[in-house]
Amino acid sequence: MNNNIHLLLNLHTIFHKKYSYVNMKRIIKAFIFIPFLLFYSCNQNDCNWEKGKLKDYSGLDCCTWVIELNNGEFLEPVNIESFNINLKNNNKICVKYLVLNNVHSCCMFGQIVEIEDIN
Repeated sequence: MNNNIHLLLNLHTIFHKKYSYVNMKRIIKAFIFIPFLLFYSCNQNDCNWEKGKLKDYSGLDCCTWVIELNNGEFLEPVNIESFNINLKNNNKICVKYLVLNNVHSCCMFGQIVEIEDIN
C-alpha cells in the first residue's frame, strides 16, 4: 500500500514539474471531456436506428411483416425477406430504413420503407 502511495506521489511530482498548473487543468478537462464526446458520438450513431418489434399481419389482406416502432408508428418493409433475421412475432429489432414516398401498398398499415439494415 505504501509503495502505491509513493508511486502516486512520485508521478505527481514528476508530472507537476513537467507541466504547469494551467496545462494540468487542460489535461484534466480533456480526460473528462474526451470520454463524454466518445459516449455522445456513439449515441448519435444510434439515432439513425429505430427500435421496434416485428408484427405478423399476414392474416390481413396484402399484409405480411410489419414493424411497430417504439414510438407507436408502423413501417411496411418491402425487403424484409432479404435479411437473415428471425421472423417471429413480437421479436425486438433495431432497424435503419429509407422511406419510399411514391410507393403505395394495399395493406395501408404504415409508411412503406426499404430496410437498409436490421438486427
